[in-house]
Amino acid sequence: ESRIPVVFHAAGDALPSGSYATLSVAKAEGSEPVTADFDQVSMLVSGQNNRSVWSHTADRASVTTTKPLPFRISLVEPKAPLVQRGVKYLKVIADRDEGFTDSILVKMLYNPTGISSNASLRIKQKENEVLIPLTADQDAAVRTWPIVMIGEANVEGRVVSATQLVELTVSEPYLRMALPNVNVEQGHSVEFAIDVEQLKPFDGKATVKLEGLPPGVTTAPAEIDSKTDKLAFTLQVATDARPGRHKRLFCRVVLTEAGEPVEQLLGDGELRVDEPISEPLKQQPKPEATAQTGN
Repeated sequence: ESRIPVVFHAAGDALPSGSYATLSVAKAEGSEPVTADFDQVSMLVSGQNNRSVWSHTADRASVTTTKPLPFRISLVEPKAPLVQRGVKYLKVIADRDEGFTDSILVKMLYNPTGISSNASLRIKQKENEVLIPLTADQDAAVRTWPIVMIGEANVEGRVVSATQLVELTVSEPYLRMALPNVNVEQGHSVEFAIDVEQLKPFDGKATVKLEGLPPGVTTAPAEIDSKTDKLAFTLQVATDARPGRHKRLFCRVVLTEAGEPVEQLLGDGELRVDEPISEPLKQQPKPEATAQTGN
């Protein structure tokens, strides 16, 4: 990962002003800083498909302090990890000045490797918080990331603010599940048996929901603990359930760590729903074998 988020804070008594700042970095505490290879490109004229026609490249950052914005946003630091092939919701809170009621667009400044996030959610008008979902793919890097959210609003034009930096830990999954391929006729029920492999211990119970079922097929959620090695759902199939092969059934597992939910999406199974064989065909006797003789 070659990106490092940096958040600049202006003191409450800072005067409105601006400057061109040189970026420098140091390898570790006490070492000599070095000048960074910094380029900031400003598009001055754009053409078709937003292609740059005339731009300017600067080797220094333009830093400006302005009058205070009528809102501030903060990010609640997560206590529990985001697991590979998992989902986590991060809470962003807005502190509004009296009279400022407009919506605030909230999104990640950048997505760590293997993580995606929703970039279109807003803190709605007159509301003070929003949950931003993050998803991690199965190859997301296992490590702790510094993350930050930015908020955009219309205050006599577009303005942008940022939260403080917090840490997000990405971990390996707690469980692994092997889902079967089963078939059933409309109007019947079938058992959907799952093998559970425990990878990391967890406290208490975890809820498991089987998702991806077609219309007309239902089942109840289940509970497991850190010692469960087998799990079975009973699928109830209506007479008008959608027939065909329904692939990519998966389990949504939610457990609790440090008082927060940890959500994982596990397994990859298949359900085939068949139309029932008609009764006449079921009851039709088998033809008797006949012997043939030659002349």
